[in-house]
Amino acid sequence: MIKTLLNTPHFSRNAKVLGASLLLFPAGWLAIRYTVVSEAGACNVTPLFLYAATYIGIFVCLFVYSQHKLQDMILVDPLTKTYNNRFFFKALDVEFAKSKRNDQPLSVVHFTILNARSLAKELGKTPDYIHRTFSETVATAIRNTDTFSRIDQNNYTLLLANTDETGAQVLARRLEAQVMSVFRKLKSTIPDAIAFGMCSTAFEKCTSAIEVFDNATKALDAARDSERNRIMSCTDGDCYRNETTH
Repeated sequence: MIKTLLNTPHFSRNAKVLGASLLLFPAGWLAIRYTVVSEAGACNVTPLFLYAATYIGIFVCLFVYSQHKLQDMILVDPLTKTYNNRFFFKALDVEFAKSKRNDQPLSVVHFTILNARSLAKELGKTPDYIHRTFSETVATAIRNTDTFSRIDQNNYTLLLANTDETGAQVLARRLEAQVMSVFRKLKSTIPDAIAFGMCSTAFEKCTSAIEVFDNATKALDAARDSERNRIMSCTDGDCYRNETTH
């Protein structure tokens, strides 16, 4: 993983810039020192101080920028610009602990594009276009405090702080309507293509962060199998027909 990141063009370019700046600093220092030395041999240290301060400031900015980009490569899905599964599960643990500590609800929505390749073919687009359009539409419809992640090729999650099951269901229905509205502008006859499963910390079987996610996944499996209800909750009885392991 780290070796792959180090070999990416962006990281390699920034590393070269930082390395070159380290080599150029002594040369610049000597050049300034040579120009400010008077004939009597006295040296005005002010230009040297300003040079060093400016150089350090630029170097720190470049370093922070590189660290930010490196973090993006580790935690952000490159196609959809959403968070990835690594970030999601860390955030899930943090938000679950916060939810229990503050006695506030927390909901997980696990959703998927049904047959993304077939949908792309029917719309005359690429699967990448489907995923990017889907994620952009979802991103504009959620709060800044909601954590939106792509956890594998076709599955996405929303981590909804201070939101109960009813609020999660309302959001899911709004997202379904907005996403399908976008896709139906390309072809009005396509069937519903999004399935949602959700669960909240209020559900009695959720005693840990991973159980909230697992129960949302069971609800998603039930919604995927259903031909009538593509939005299901962990409190629905059909969610326990099949057991899933993670």
